[in-house]
Amino acid sequence: MDFLIETQIVGDMFVPIGTKGWYRKNRIRALYDQQPIEASCMVEATLTALNSSSNENFKKKTAQTAFEWYHGRNTQEVTLYITKRRVPVSMELHLRV
Repeated sequence: MDFLIETQIVGDMFVPIGTKGWYRKNRIRALYDQQPIEASCMVEATLTALNSSSNENFKKKTAQTAFEWYHGRNTQEVTLYITKRRVPVSMELHLRV
């Protein structure tokens, strides 16, 4: 887990390894063609790691950083997840009944 965090958290941003060139040992890592599944897997892995780690704040921060990748905190500053909700989910469910 530490390797993934050290490799994919650059500064204060989640930067998954791009699929155009990957990241071969002793070479430069690929920055482009990042895949959304990488962010979701990092969120899931860090939250799962909370069960076996005493460093909760670090893991929660890593999960939050990876999740923010979808909201424009990525190398291209592109938002990939936009919600169109105008009312809270609970209220929306109530309106459908």
